[in-house]
Amino acid sequence: MQEIWKKVSTLYRMNSKYEIICEIDIENGYEVSTKGRMKVNGNLRCGSIDQNGYVCDFLKGKDGNFYRFKRHQIVLQTFKMGEYIPGCTVDHIIRSKIKDNSLDNLRWANISTQVKNRENKVYKYKKVMCENDGKIFQSCQEAEKWYGIPKNMLSRVARGERKTVHNLKFKYL
Repeated sequence: MQEIWKKVSTLYRMNSKYEIICEIDIENGYEVSTKGRMKVNGNLRCGSIDQNGYVCDFLKGKDGNFYRFKRHQIVLQTFKMGEYIPGCTVDHIIRSKIKDNSLDNLRWANISTQVKNRENKVYKYKKVMCENDGKIFQSCQEAEKWYGIPKNMLSRVARGERKTVHNLKFKYL
């Protein structure tokens, strides 16, 4: 795919139900490409990496305030906001946060679709240990059943995305 650059003019904030709650008009000078790259006043910007491994950028709104957005949100909202469906968020088709924020790798998806996509990870079958009691399990699913933990919550703790779930700590072995 040829790299196409587009001006970033409006971005949206969403609530916990993934519904638009705020429209932010962005100051002139910001451009994003179909390859997930960003320019500010013609200069390439790297962005910063947040604690979950996502590339983030601060963009200045026309109101003078700065707003933090993840790069994948900027790309998909700029190029495919017309395809947005309430209840959907940006999903990486190939589960790479940093390496591929290209438009080809992004889509609007509901949480169910994203969970199914996430479940194909190799870590689903890694051994996991509960640090509270030292019990070892063959998979996160096995540990989730044992402790009565909601699906996919334990793996977030083991990956370091959350500190605990039900006051329990887990790590991969």
